Amino acid sequence: MIKKIILAVGVLSSFTLASFGSDIATVLNVKAFGGQYSYEGESASNGNLNIDFVPAMKFSDKFSFLPALYVEYRGVKDVTELVGGEKLLQQSASYNLSLRPVYKIGENTKLRAKVGYFKQMIIEAKDESWGNGAFDYAKTSVGLDVSKKNINIGYSMYIIAFPNYASLVSQTSGQFGVSATDIGKNLLDFMANEVSLYGKFYPLSGFVVDWSFAYTMKSFNDQTIQLDNGVYNASQKRADTVMGVGLFPSFAIVPTGPLTMFGGLSINYVSNASNQNRYDTAKKQFIEKDYDYTETKIAPIISFSFNTVPLKLDFSYEIGSRAYLNRLVQDVAGVYGTDKIKTDTTYLSLGLTYPLSEKLSLKGIYGSYNSSSSMKYEQVYKYTYQTSNMFLGVAYEL
Repeated sequence: MIKKIILAVGVLSSFTLASFGSDIATVLNVKAFGGQYSYEGESASNGNLNIDFVPAMKFSDKFSFLPALYVEYRGVKDVTELVGGEKLLQQSASYNLSLRPVYKIGENTKLRAKVGYFKQMIIEAKDESWGNGAFDYAKTSVGLDVSKKNINIGYSMYIIAFPNYASLVSQTSGQFGVSATDIGKNLLDFMANEVSLYGKFYPLSGFVVDWSFAYTMKSFNDQTIQLDNGVYNASQKRADTVMGVGLFPSFAIVPTGPLTMFGGLSINYVSNASNQNRYDTAKKQFIEKDYDYTETKIAPIISFSFNTVPLKLDFSYEIGSRAYLNRLVQDVAGVYGTDKIKTDTTYLSLGLTYPLSEKLSLKGIYGSYNSSSSMKYEQVYKYTYQTSNMFLGVAYEL
């Protein structure tokens, strides 16, 4: 993977610098952190690395081209959500290469196209090695959007594939009298079509409201539907629809005295609907539309800049609640109840930035995540837990 990343950076740099000279406006951000994480009494130290490279090219007043390469390594473990809504603690390494031509078609109207490829490798278990993680995946996407003044309308299509997870399913074929042919092989792979809108408006001076809406249709072409007797219907495949709505009002206070303050409130709502059911063969329990849920997240965000010293403080506190519409609660022994699973989460984030020079700054970040759930059966996944991490490092922005 490292060789591919180095090659991609070299090709992009050589191509743009040699061919387009002064028409290039390069964005290069590098963040390197040392850090420590803590999870349920377990702790360890490691580091994170982020590299963003965007050599934006302007050919004329109407046409621009933005190739981009994003590289990330997360050695400090973090919590990641799986397709089914469960969580795991993991390390990850990823790269994202995209090509985006931009064409100005009017005074305030722009047309953008995008082609992208994203690859992420995840290590969750101690015996996994890089490139062999069960939840490694690749995302290939194409899209088109139109923006005019303060509104953007877009459409994208993408494919997500989990190559190693497919091989694991093949190894378990034959258990419980079910073959891979019955349930499908590439269970997590899906193709999606997404329509999105976002924009902003200005109710008052210094007061901005950003809003967003997205509707996604996912087709799991190799995951068959499970029926109420445990049998899989090979002629029917899983399909999910996801709707997301976001609102972010924010305001900036004119500097008076020693402080300049920025405040905002992030509000997000997500609804997931699926036709996939689940039959627990051990307990003889059928749950219709097992993946249906709604989730709401609210987070106040405050940023302080000191006018007497070059120091910036960032604070956010997110409160979230996810309610499964049909997934039943189980006790510690796995016995099903009648209530539905509900999980409440909080996430506290504190950040400090101190500029060392015009382009180099010292950064410190602390995050604490808490999850509390009515689900008590945790033989497969943890639903109630606490994790935290701390980072200290430098950021270079060109």
